[in-house]
Amino acid sequence: MLKFMKALTARRDAVLAGRKDEGFTLIELLIVVLIIGVLAAIAVPVYFSTVENAKKGATETAAAEARTSIMAYLAEGNDWPGNDASDFGIPTNPDIAYVIDGTSGETFCVTATYTATPTIQYSAGANTAAIEGDTCAPTS
Repeated sequence: MLKFMKALTARRDAVLAGRKDEGFTLIELLIVVLIIGVLAAIAVPVYFSTVENAKKGATETAAAEARTSIMAYLAEGNDWPGNDASDFGIPTNPDIAYVIDGTSGETFCVTATYTATPTIQYSAGANTAAIEGDTCAPTS
C-alpha cells in the first residue's frame, strides 16, 4: 500500500509540475463585457418604461381617488369648502400635486399632477372619469 501511495504522489507531483496557471484571454473578457453591454442596453429602457407606466398609473389613480373623495364629501351633505385637497380628505402624496377647480358638486375638475420630470397630468370631474391631460372633458 505504501508503494501505491508513493506512486500516486509522484504522479500527482509530475502533473502539477507541468501545469501552468492560465487566466482568461483578452478576447474572452471582451466577449463577456459585450454580452453584459447588450443585456444592459435591453434592460435599461424596459426599466425606464416600467417606471413611467407606474407613474402614469399612480397619477391616474390619484385623480380618480380625489374625484371619489370629493363626491363622497359632497354626498354626506357637506357644502363646498374651498379648492384645497385637504378640505375634502384627499390622501396626500409628496409626488402628486392636486388642483381643484369648482364651486359645487355639479361642476368641478380635479387635476392630479406627478411633479417629477416629465410632468404627468390626469383630470377628473363631476361627470368625467380620470383622463390624461389637464382639462376635464365629458366622457361619452
